[in-house]
Amino acid sequence: MNGKIFEPNQELKDFVKCYWTLDFPREDTPQMNTIIPDGTMKLIFHYGDLYWHHPENGDSFLQPRCFLIGQLTRPYVVEPAGDTGTFVVRFHPNGFLPFATIRLKEMENTPIPLKQLYGKNGQALEENILSANTTTERISIVEEFLLDRLTDMKTIDRVVKSIVDTILTADGQISVADFYSI
Repeated sequence: MNGKIFEPNQELKDFVKCYWTLDFPREDTPQMNTIIPDGTMKLIFHYGDLYWHHPENGDSFLQPRCFLIGQLTRPYVVEPAGDTGTFVVRFHPNGFLPFATIRLKEMENTPIPLKQLYGKNGQALEENILSANTTTERISIVEEFLLDRLTDMKTIDRVVKSIVDTILTADGQISVADFYSI
């Protein structure tokens, strides 16, 4: 099994906790993996084989090749369909907020395909990450994408407006935890 962790660049450290890669053959992977909630959201890019998700209701499904996994509020069971080759962007709790295009609450426990989140830009990100040959290239591609979104004034305005509206609606009486529902 080969797993490595990488630090984000300085401009993204407030949002991105780390990047990591996992590369190993199916025979070196537990058949079922239970992912424990950790308060973070992750962009996941499978350049290897895909993973099955086994929800409690028994309706198992093959996860998308590239997706955002919303914040987990319960254990999340996955199973490799073959060899693992994965690049992951792990955000700080609420670090994904400036990059969100739908409410964070609507993404809980759900894999959201990048095309659904970002349209053509999400599809291009997916293609670029999957065609990259090294982790360094993948990090560069995803950082450029995130920095472009972070400096987009529409994104900044939407986030600020959402936070200000929430504070005003609550007459200033709101906890930090309540911002998760924005």
